[in-house]
Amino acid sequence: MMPADLVYPVNVGQTEPKDPINYVEQLEASLKESHEIARKTLRESRIIMKKDYDVRMRSRAYAVGDAVYILNTAAKKGSSRKLSIQWNGPALIVNVLLRNCTKCC
Repeated sequence: MMPADLVYPVNVGQTEPKDPINYVEQLEASLKESHEIARKTLRESRIIMKKDYDVRMRSRAYAVGDAVYILNTAAKKGSSRKLSIQWNGPALIVNVLLRNCTKCC
C-alpha cells in the first residue's frame, strides 16, 4: 500500500454503473437547465451593457458643409493596416440622409 492510497482512497466517488437510458435523460435535463441559465445571464448582461453604452454615447449632429475626417477601413493587399493612414480628409458633408448617415465628397 502506497502513502497516497491512505490519503486518497481508491473507492471514493465510485458508484455502481448507471443505466444508460437514465444517464442520457439526466444529462439532457442538466444540459437544458445549463442552457437556460446561460441564456438568462446573457439576456441580463446584454441589457446592462446597452444601458451603459447609451449613457456614454454622444450624439453628433452634422450639417451640410461641415468638415469631417473619414475612417479608412479598407486595407490594401500587401500593406500593413497597422502602419497605414487611418483617417482620410478633411471632407465636406454634401447631404445628410439620416441622423447617422451622411454623404461626403
